[in-house]
Amino acid sequence: MSEPGIFRRFLQLQSELADSLASLMGQTSSNTSFSFNENIRPGTYRIIHSESGKVLQISDKNEEKLITCDRQNSDSNHPGTKKGHWFLQRSGGGYLFKNRMHGTYISIALGSGFPYDIRATPYPATWVIYSGEGSNPDCVITTDKSASRILYMHSKSKSSEEDDAKSGKLYLAPRLDGDEKLWKLERIGNATGQTDVAEQASQLARQLEEAKSKLSQADKRHSKNVSELDQLRTQVREADMEISQVESELHQTQEALTRKIEALAEKEEELADGKKALIAKDKELTINQERLAGAQKMVDEMELKLADALQRLEEKEEEISQKRKELCEKNRIILEKEQLLHTEGVLERAKADDAVKLRQDEDPLEETTPELRGGSTNSAAQLNGMDQLSESGSVFGAGLVSSAGSVFSIESVFGGESIFSEASFNKGRAKFVPAGAPTGVDQKLASLGWDFDD
Repeated sequence: MSEPGIFRRFLQLQSELADSLASLMGQTSSNTSFSFNENIRPGTYRIIHSESGKVLQISDKNEEKLITCDRQNSDSNHPGTKKGHWFLQRSGGGYLFKNRMHGTYISIALGSGFPYDIRATPYPATWVIYSGEGSNPDCVITTDKSASRILYMHSKSKSSEEDDAKSGKLYLAPRLDGDEKLWKLERIGNATGQTDVAEQASQLARQLEEAKSKLSQADKRHSKNVSELDQLRTQVREADMEISQVESELHQTQEALTRKIEALAEKEEELADGKKALIAKDKELTINQERLAGAQKMVDEMELKLADALQRLEEKEEEISQKRKELCEKNRIILEKEQLLHTEGVLERAKADDAVKLRQDEDPLEETTPELRGGSTNSAAQLNGMDQLSESGSVFGAGLVSSAGSVFSIESVFGGESIFSEASFNKGRAKFVPAGAPTGVDQKLASLGWDFDD
């Protein structure tokens, strides 16, 4: 409930409580000092609040609002503004208050809630006036002869409205004792604002015609509105059908969207699984790369070791090559020595053969044995030469004597050069082979494979 509503309810309860207390205590105010007055002459009056001395008039900002303002003129000879002038007109046993400037009446706003607001409207309300007895100029303005509801105004100290700082506010409330309910009627003219019956009839006829014209226009507008309403209803039905169709399509779209969302969720799950598998593959690849890096490191180390070994091998090969050169040089020297020894042996053999031949010429029978002996000597010399060759063959190779008497070449182990060829050796052998009986040397040679018969 708003603050004005709470305030009105408070005033209602206060007045009801005051009436109850007064009736219980026998203090109810009577009309002994005020009496019903129906003899007030119609005319133009000011309505003055007795307590504040302010004049009742209509607000400039709101033509329905009644306010009280300070008097601009203090006597009837200076009427002042028409906003504060009221025509007092008879209405049955009471009176009407009509504003001279606006033509509106003081009436009751029943829809405002109790206590009711007093406003200026085109609809008149009948008021009953109780006047003070004797020389008392005050009066009470009420709605009926019982004076159960009266017109009163809050003073500034009792008002909670913002605009009450300039003027009070009027209400219709239960009867209370106090100066808030007292008013004064100050006559300022005889004009009542009423016309004669003929003029009133003419005005009423004109108003009736205007009302009929307005009613006809209203009927036309109503027919037009009905037609428009039918069209609108048709459009609404069509719109409802379209909405139903759209809702159906929307429902289908939502179902399709739901399926899409579910498929998307499945794809996201597959993507998550793929990401997990990819992460696992990345980890595996990282492990393999680490292993490969370790293997590459081992290969690099092995390559370093191999390079070191190759370097050492090259050094060994250079050393072996140097050794070969040295051995070849030694073999050459040995071959030269052997050839020299062989040449000396051949010369000695030739001398021995000449001596044997000479002795055979002198005594063939006796010289056979010496010849064999000489042959033995020569064979011994030859054997010595062969022994030397055999001894030298222990270093660089010796010749092999076949059962047919052929001698293979004696080759150097390192150089691969033949010391004696088969032909040269057989040729030399033919020169110093003995013709006599075999000696011990010949037997030794025979045991080695020599065949003297061939």
